Amino acid sequence: MILKLFNTPSEMFLECAKDFIADAKYVANHKKNYDVAMLGGTTAKDFFININKFDPQDIPMRIFFSDERFVPIDDENSNANTALKFLNIDKNNIFPIYQQNLDAAQCALAYENLLKTALNNHQELPVFDSIYLGMGNDGHTASLFSGCELKDGLIESFSSANINFTRITFCPRLIKAAKRIVIIAHGEEKRKVVADIIADNFASNSYPVKKIINDSFDKTTFFLA
Repeated sequence: MILKLFNTPSEMFLECAKDFIADAKYVANHKKNYDVAMLGGTTAKDFFININKFDPQDIPMRIFFSDERFVPIDDENSNANTALKFLNIDKNNIFPIYQQNLDAAQCALAYENLLKTALNNHQELPVFDSIYLGMGNDGHTASLFSGCELKDGLIESFSSANINFTRITFCPRLIKAAKRIVIIAHGEEKRKVVADIIADNFASNSYPVKKIINDSFDKTTFFLA
């Protein structure tokens, strides 16, 4: 794992944006599109604003999402809404998870079929060029939370009394298939999570993000402030 440490979030987001653009340009020189799954929340907004400084609209890319709250696209809690508002690329190249008139499980299945068609020509396991993830203070990533048992599928929906909103999320199998995984996080509690993971403390065994890192160590980059 490559761990990149920064003094401030603003420095981190700028360097992460530079890294994103460099990776996107490299991949787009070797294939038709840079295919990337994005994170959500306020981390995504700050990341997108910094990406826009480097003219991403000039790079052929397709934007998907590693997880989503089951809310309409125009809802302020929608990860797709954040990308549509704040990322300056062709909106036709942004692919939301949510579909009107489908329930959460149907949205998950429809998105899985979309990925199989768009990324892998109907192969079983879609492979992203990069997947960008955030991380919570509890060590969750995407919508993979400690104690929420998911099947060994690709994309699943679930609800829990302990988690706001019904969620649709990439499962570990799909995340770990990516060519590159990038995790972005900042704040004292999140620095503690990373310190626990590096020290391999017992407490870190409950962190879903640790399981992703351990199984994808050589292709994971962590931006931390």
